[in-house]
Amino acid sequence: KKRKTLDEGESIDDTDENSLSKYEQNLSEALAKVQELVSLEKELLNRKNRIEKETKEMEKTIHKWGEIINLNVGGVKYSTSLDTLTKHEGSMLAAMFSGRHNVLKDDKGRVFIDRNGPAFAHVLNYLRDNDDWDPPEDTAEWKLLKQEFLFYGLSPRQFIEWEIGANSSLEVLDKGLMVAGTRSSGNCEAHSKNVFFGKVQLKFNFQDEGEIVLIGVTPPNPDPAFIKSPDHKQFYGWCNYGHKYQDGHVNRDYYHANWKDGEVIMLVRSSKTLAIIHEPTMSRDEMEVPDTPLFLQVILYGY
Repeated sequence: KKRKTLDEGESIDDTDENSLSKYEQNLSEALAKVQELVSLEKELLNRKNRIEKETKEMEKTIHKWGEIINLNVGGVKYSTSLDTLTKHEGSMLAAMFSGRHNVLKDDKGRVFIDRNGPAFAHVLNYLRDNDDWDPPEDTAEWKLLKQEFLFYGLSPRQFIEWEIGANSSLEVLDKGLMVAGTRSSGNCEAHSKNVFFGKVQLKFNFQDEGEIVLIGVTPPNPDPAFIKSPDHKQFYGWCNYGHKYQDGHVNRDYYHANWKDGEVIMLVRSSKTLAIIHEPTMSRDEMEVPDTPLFLQVILYGY
C-alpha cells in the first residue's frame, strides 16, 4: 500500500517503513549494549584502581612491620604473619596493623594487646582456618570467646545466632549461612541475635519469580512495622532489585542487581562502614553506618 508523508508529500511503501522501524530497533539495542560495555569497563577500571591502591598500602605496611609479627597478648607470646592478622577487612586487627596507627610495644619490641592471652589462640586459629575453625564446646569458654571476638571486630559464622520469624521460609544452615527458600504468603524475616561485625555470606535460593529480598543491618529492636512494609528509615543495606537504603534515603542506582539463584552475597561490617560483595564477580559497594550496635537483617517480601 502507498501513503503520503506529511512533510514531503511523497509516497512510501509500508515495507520501507517496517524496515526503518526494524533498523531503529536494532540501533537502540546496539546502543544499549554499548552503554552496558561502558559501564562494565568503568567497573573494571574502578576495581583495578582499588587493587592497585590496596597493593601499595600493603607494600607500605609490610615495609613497616615485616611479614612476621610478634605479639604479647595479656602476657602470652604469639608469632604470626601480617597476612593472617589483616585477613578480615574491617576488623580491629586489620586496622591495627594497616600502618595507619601507632601501637603499644613491650620491652622486647612485641606488639602489646591488653586482652585475654589464652583466648587469643582461638582468634588466631579462626583467622587461619575461617570456616574450618571449630569453636570450643564448653559454654563458659564460648561466652568468653564471643566477647573477645567482638572486641577484635570479628564475627565468625559459628557465632552468628539467627532468630527466624514465625511462619518464615528462611532457613539457617551450618556455619551461619542463610538461604532464602520458597516464599510463603506474606513476609519472611530473620535477624541476628548478636551485634554484627566482620563478615557473613548469604546464599539465596530463589524459587519464585519476582522475589524481593533486603539484606543489611538495623539498630536493636526495630519497629515491627518495618517487617510488614519497607520503611527503610531504620535500615542500612541493599535490595536484589537495585535499591540501596541508607539513613532513610533510597538510591535506585546500586551497581549490581538481580542476584541469581545460588549466588553468594557477602556483607562486611566495620565500625563505621557496611560493604556488600557479589562473590561471583567480586563487585563491591559500601556505605557509612552509625558506629553503634547493629544487627543483621534479612527480609523476603511476599505479595
